Amino acid sequence: MVVAVLIVAVASSTLLSGGGDGASPSGVGAALDDPLDFPVTSDPVVSASPSASGPSASKSPSKKPSSSPSKSTGEPKPDDDGDAGGGDDGGAASEPVFPSGGTYDIKPAHTGLCLGIGPEINNPDRTVLVQDSCSQAKPSLTVAKVDDDTVRFTLYFAAEDWSACVGADEDHGELFAARGCDGGSRQTFTLVPAGSGRYLIKSNAYGTCMDFPWYRNTEGAQVGGAACSTGAASQRFAFS
Repeated sequence: MVVAVLIVAVASSTLLSGGGDGASPSGVGAALDDPLDFPVTSDPVVSASPSASGPSASKSPSKKPSSSPSKSTGEPKPDDDGDAGGGDDGGAASEPVFPSGGTYDIKPAHTGLCLGIGPEINNPDRTVLVQDSCSQAKPSLTVAKVDDDTVRFTLYFAAEDWSACVGADEDHGELFAARGCDGGSRQTFTLVPAGSGRYLIKSNAYGTCMDFPWYRNTEGAQVGGAACSTGAASQRFAFS
């Protein structure tokens, strides 16, 4: 019994003195306080789902207000002149109505002057077809239909009491002059629709179209024959 008590007393004394092995009196606590002796653990495991307290990864940054005006979804405004095609030919313009018989002011698109009769340049004794101001263009031209798209242009000279027809010169229609009506092909013309209510005036004899090859923008400019082109404003004529 006495021996057992002595053994317990010795063991207790050993534990209180640090085991007598020379270790630091601070024991385990001292080892943890030294950062060099901090126990190394394995790499931390990253959670697949973000922390509830952190920012959400699914949120996109807020958009800044655009400096550009928003695009209108309304219909485009029509052109001021109401022409959907935006040009002289008018794009979607319907075909013009074929002129019926009667007296007309015939106006080339490039000047808006009117056809009439005037002296030939360098040969003033001869009268040929020219353009002039509409108040001065004399005499007016009368359109007489020959068939569906073929016409004859007649002129009446009151002072001479003479009716004449516009005819192409024999020299391949270089000029168009007033001459006695004979019903020949040099005095008949085909009206070719050219858009925006205008026509080409094509010689049935030569296949050329009325144009203004010389001084085309001036009053008194002579009408001559040229290769037909719907793109030439000087060949497109309105009948009014």
